[in-house]
Amino acid sequence: MSAGREQFAAHRNRRYVEKEIDGLGVVRIQSLTAGELHAVLTAKAEEMNGRLAVKTIVDGAGNRLFSDEEWNGFSDLDAAVAAPLVDA
Repeated sequence: MSAGREQFAAHRNRRYVEKEIDGLGVVRIQSLTAGELHAVLTAKAEEMNGRLAVKTIVDGAGNRLFSDEEWNGFSDLDAAVAAPLVDA
């Protein structure tokens, strides 16, 4: 049996994971949509981690903490803090 519309529609909900990060505490991270993933993957290499972080870090209600324009602030983070955000 092949997948129908209902099966695809069932995968439009975001997934969330909470990750303990040294120096920050617990950070809630949401999954990317296919469109968001494309935007991250087509960014310049030096921009990818920051663009990924701003799209995925959310509060307890699932609201993003950072806007798309704030991605460049993540390049200044300690790598020990930034790497777990990308790996989550």
